[in-house]
Amino acid sequence: NLHIISMVYALKNKKFHDVVGLLMYCAWFGTMMNILPAQERIPFLFIAYITAGILHVQLTISHLATDAFTAEEDEKLQF
Repeated sequence: NLHIISMVYALKNKKFHDVVGLLMYCAWFGTMMNILPAQERIPFLFIAYITAGILHVQLTISHLATDAFTAEEDEKLQF
């Protein structure tokens, strides 16, 4: 689902570099899946997405804990 959402967003906003990157990722990942023996494909897929999901949650939680600046603070600090 995330791959489809990313592709639709990139196409709607005419971000062709992102589209090319997503297509290259799909080609690479598909090639990696085809190299594996048939009985190892599903476990590899689950492990890959579970690992990425855990990392995503960890990064989201750690970034939510950081301070965010208001517009006034940005101007004051000259960001």
